[in-house]
Amino acid sequence: MLVGVMKTKIVQALLLAAFCGSGFAQSPEQQFDFARKLEADGDAAFALLEYKRFIHYNPGHAKVAEARMNTANIYLFQAADTVGARKALGEVVKNHKGTPAAKAAAELVDFIEVNSDFGGKPLLTFLLARRDENGKKYADAVKKYLEVPKSHPKARLAPDAMIEAAGLLLNQLKQPQQAIDALAGMSPAHVKHERFDESQFLKAQAVEKLKGTGPDAIAAYGEVAKTNPESAWRVKALAEQARIKKSMNLPKREFDKKYVKAFKLANKATSRDVYVVSVEVDGGLSEREIKATLEDALFKHLGERQNDKHKVQIAAYFSYPITKAGAADWTPGQAVSYTVREMKAEDAVKGLLFDLLKKR
Repeated sequence: MLVGVMKTKIVQALLLAAFCGSGFAQSPEQQFDFARKLEADGDAAFALLEYKRFIHYNPGHAKVAEARMNTANIYLFQAADTVGARKALGEVVKNHKGTPAAKAAAELVDFIEVNSDFGGKPLLTFLLARRDENGKKYADAVKKYLEVPKSHPKARLAPDAMIEAAGLLLNQLKQPQQAIDALAGMSPAHVKHERFDESQFLKAQAVEKLKGTGPDAIAAYGEVAKTNPESAWRVKALAEQARIKKSMNLPKREFDKKYVKAFKLANKATSRDVYVVSVEVDGGLSEREIKATLEDALFKHLGERQNDKHKVQIAAYFSYPITKAGAADWTPGQAVSYTVREMKAEDAVKGLLFDLLKKR
């Protein structure tokens, strides 16, 4: 139906052009830009006509190859007309040998030929879905993509369609469970498909979105990691696994950084399985300021542990090592425990005397 509408509009445009004259006093560049604007505005039929007129009147222009590629794209993604697309692509291959456009055109012709099984119906549905995706009509695109495996489960494009649908559901529509459901058709029969690893990585991402950074997500990424050792998706999955495992062991910040006050490193030491960092802070800090400063020191120094299983203790002093202000104790996988000691008058005196002794 869409093809018929386009043909009718083209005929109307041809009659209009014949009546008004063919040149319209446009330069080749203006004519090409006009065609491109029509395409961008969604007026595919008139854009197609203008591209053809541009090619006809300017056969030696530098943008002819691009114009032919654009007509092929309109045939494919707007009209779902594979015959017209292949003809336009063939013109690119024939007339622009050795150019990137000719290479891209040849690859697209191969794609059409390889995926024209079942009378080309899955391909046409896939292309219409891609058209909706390009137009940011993501829900419509998902519906069409999923129609491919539903109507033709053995079609060559069925796995690709499921993956495209899942990607839109996850990243554009923010529907992780639906993304997982979309990939349900990726069976062991598809293990050798070139995009199988990608589908499992998408599934793992959806699991993480749905259930958070925990054991389920680690296991899902682990399934991807079992694939071909040379797979780029396996490498990505291992990196995501490591990220989650690391995040599970790290504490979460509790205090706004605006409460963090300046501190000075006094000492660092590891005693058995505890990494102890001592810092000096100014007197007169509130309890919240001391805790926020302890937390900041913790995050700045916990990466220095000799072992990621080691505990960390941040000890804060008003005057190291005499008057203690508080401490933050952290065990991997657990929340941080804080103790704060209010500075008393005698502590201030001790600190002052100690500072005097240090300066002598």
